[in-house]
Amino acid sequence: MSDKISITELKDRIRLLENQRATELADLKSHFHHVYESLRPINLIKNTLKTASESSEIKDGLLDSAIGVSTGLLSQKLFMGTSANPIRRVVGGLIRFGITRFVTQHTSPIKAVGQAILLKVLNRRAEKKNQKINS
Repeated sequence: MSDKISITELKDRIRLLENQRATELADLKSHFHHVYESLRPINLIKNTLKTASESSEIKDGLLDSAIGVSTGLLSQKLFMGTSANPIRRVVGGLIRFGITRFVTQHTSPIKAVGQAILLKVLNRRAEKKNQKINS
């Protein structure tokens, strides 16, 4: 009789371990799928961009760089135009590089001046609108 009890206990323990194994295998597959999805290149890029967009330092740096590059390109077009002359193109590139570097390094005062100019323009528009309404 003790053999039957021990065999029954062993069978119960085997079933219990098999259930535990099945549960752990399902958890492992789920974790593997999650890791696989997070390591896909598109998801890595999405996560990186999400992290970057949440960081104010990166936003400010990107904004400063964008302002610098756009100012440099605009100044090159204003000073040099669309010339096919190789010397003028080199000079235009140097001007663009210099202005881009200067603007990128001194964005705070430039932003302040830009905001002041924008406020003046908006105030003048509002005043003209009020004059038209009052007239």
